[in-house]
Amino acid sequence: MEYEFILTERLDGCAIITLNRPEKLNALSFPLMSEVEDALCEYEADEAIKAVILTGAGDRAFSAGADIHEMAGLSSEELAVRGETRGRISWHIANYSKPLIGAINGLAYGGAALLSSSLDLRIGCEKTQFRFLAASYGRVNSSWSLSTPEGWSRPRKPNGSGCSTRSYRPAKCARPPSRWRR
Repeated sequence: MEYEFILTERLDGCAIITLNRPEKLNALSFPLMSEVEDALCEYEADEAIKAVILTGAGDRAFSAGADIHEMAGLSSEELAVRGETRGRISWHIANYSKPLIGAINGLAYGGAALLSSSLDLRIGCEKTQFRFLAASYGRVNSSWSLSTPEGWSRPRKPNGSGCSTRSYRPAKCARPPSRWRR
């Protein structure tokens, strides 16, 4: 299937989804996230795909988070519908039936930090930074996802400051979640 905002590839039993808006630091627009959801549904139904890797195009950012420019001018009803849809997509990602691996190649701010906290495994590089921007204005929108990674990749404890986190500590060995076992 052809997409406008993501690139997809199959490689040795893995699927790779690349967020492809490097000129906008791969901002998570509504159409982009809808395409990610479509691709994830396709791969979930394909028994040949054993894991999915999610990454960003370009060398600056995995994703800068939500596309706030896209939201300007939308009515409160449109924002509510999009918020509900984004919530369903986020829940699907957090409960995906196959391993979801993040190749975090740069900034992961705001909604992208939340997205990455929902993945089963995150692999970063020297440019990787996570920042939960909502914490800087009093919202901790990612707290629901913290119990999933805790004990798997051992993220640093959130301090509510919205400060950047450059990298996670190495993962410790643990049993894979029961949803992966057949």
